[in-house]
Amino acid sequence: MGLIPQGLARSTVSFKEAAGEWHGDITCNYEPYKLLKPGAKLVSDPLWISHGVPEPDRVDLNYSWVYSTLVKVAPRPFNERGWYTLASDKGLDAYVQAAADWKKAGIDHVLIGRGWEGRPGSMEGAAGRFPDSMKSAVGDLSKAGLEVGVTIEPLASKGDGAGTAKSADGLSWINPAAPESGAAFQEKITSLKGWDAAFVVVDYSAIPDDVLAGFGLTRAEAQNLAYRALRAAADPLPVFPSSVSTVDDDLEDWLDAGSSVARMAVYGMTPGPLCCALDGGAHITPELMTAAQFWPGPIEFIGTLDGNIKGDVEKLVSRERVAAHPIDAGLDAPRSWRLTRHDAAGAVVEDRTLVLGEDASPAPDAAEVESQKAAKAEADRAEAAKAREDAVKAEAEAKAEAKAEAKAEKAREAEAREKAKEEKAEADKAEEVKAAAAESEQAETATTAEAPASEDMAAEDTAKTETAKAETPKSDDDGEGSLKKKLRRAWPF
Repeated sequence: MGLIPQGLARSTVSFKEAAGEWHGDITCNYEPYKLLKPGAKLVSDPLWISHGVPEPDRVDLNYSWVYSTLVKVAPRPFNERGWYTLASDKGLDAYVQAAADWKKAGIDHVLIGRGWEGRPGSMEGAAGRFPDSMKSAVGDLSKAGLEVGVTIEPLASKGDGAGTAKSADGLSWINPAAPESGAAFQEKITSLKGWDAAFVVVDYSAIPDDVLAGFGLTRAEAQNLAYRALRAAADPLPVFPSSVSTVDDDLEDWLDAGSSVARMAVYGMTPGPLCCALDGGAHITPELMTAAQFWPGPIEFIGTLDGNIKGDVEKLVSRERVAAHPIDAGLDAPRSWRLTRHDAAGAVVEDRTLVLGEDASPAPDAAEVESQKAAKAEADRAEAAKAREDAVKAEAEAKAEAKAEAKAEKAREAEAREKAKEEKAEADKAEEVKAAAAESEQAETATTAEAPASEDMAAEDTAKTETAKAETPKSDDDGEGSLKKKLRRAWPF
């Protein structure tokens, strides 16, 4: 028995054997609560039952086929072995410093993990650890020769527009069931593409339960709707869910992980990343390297790469994935596997059983190796051509910038000369005005000095006239004409 998850609830299957009987439960957890209005129905994930098929391998095969048919998740276009990432408290400098070691080990992809965002939904870097513009952060890692992925919080909103709701802390959250949510998800992806991100990892949202309850959605529903919307908007960028399982150097954990999804990969159900934490004391055996080949999805190495295990990690990464499934899927950490390899035409080129610790590890596919070498050579040529093109472009831009600067300098010099001429003209004019003012002042001073003499002369003239009048006898015989003649003789005016 099993479940076919549809993204409706957090579903679990738990059975244990006791005294020849199996006891347990199958549960769909609706978290937070679902408010059922009159006439509403509560839908659970479909229950899958297989009866009369005793072979665990066939049960596993049948379940995987049903799962792939009902869930219908398209394969992700990502063929790399994986990427490295760092803890959520690390910043850009730490990512750049770790790049060289991981590159030497064969990992040329990096994931900027959770914790890079300042305010959730802002799509801006956390102050003190990342720049505000994450485009520059992605650019710095790209300059180190890495393909850069970014982890995003799917439901945090930049604003509080239609289709959003605020939580008690003032943050805005997207309702993924609302028609307006499509534009919000597209805006996130547009930002990532603008940063030249190579892939996307969708984190598990921290949206509060009370906001989800207000939307009428369970956490599983909201996460599933957001993931599908982001994946559709990001096409053709690869989009993955955030890793939920972590392994180290324990061989059994690697075998359990590979066997749990081996048949899924046969039907194109590529799993999400498997987190791998390896410290300097990790013991990476040849068997563990083989078990890592059975994992069909990307491996997410977390932390810096210790020099003590750098060589072993390089060997592990260099081994290609193989199509394999456990012979007995009912066993924990199965050691007997069936390897099947096909050529480009679909013909079987290898079909054998491998027992870990007894048989040789899967031999590399010669054609695949040559294909990878050719692809790498082509990528190197393309990178070299791009580097040359960038150098030519940079040189042209430098020349253009120098030319523009020279032109600007000439313009500034011409402007300075013109300004000097204007200033000189203004100074000359000021001198002229000053000279005219001085001349006017001198003339006014001279006029003021002559004024008293003129007044004295006028007074003297008046006195003489009065004397002449007094001394001239008055005659009846004299007319006006004779008086004028006498006056003219006295004072010719």
